[in-house]
Amino acid sequence: MLMPKKLLNLIKKLIVNNKYLIFYLVISFALLYFYKYSYRQDLVSYLSIADKYYNGNFDQAINGVWGPLLSWAIALFHLLPIEPILEFKFIQILIGAISLIGINILFTIFDFQNYLKNALPFLQSG
Repeated sequence: MLMPKKLLNLIKKLIVNNKYLIFYLVISFALLYFYKYSYRQDLVSYLSIADKYYNGNFDQAINGVWGPLLSWAIALFHLLPIEPILEFKFIQILIGAISLIGINILFTIFDFQNYLKNALPFLQSG
């Protein structure tokens, strides 16, 4: 089934031609080299929980402090042959990229750029 042309154009506009997303990805991967092994204490717990999910120890993975969603994502990345800390970093970059795409979609749907053009002169005159 082919996607409608309008939807393909919207995807191209929001993802491929999104200069902010491209800038974010370039900066994120450039900084990844310098902050590759920088981590907080929670990372160790998330990696431990993800490892338990990956190995099928679901009863031991249940935790009252850390939510399961990030651990599930890390457990999916365990299939790739990369270091666990880098798995977490890639997931963080992916979450940021998805957030930028979502914000761009909302701005497009609600025509936020046109709203700002009309609202800013009014706010500046006050």
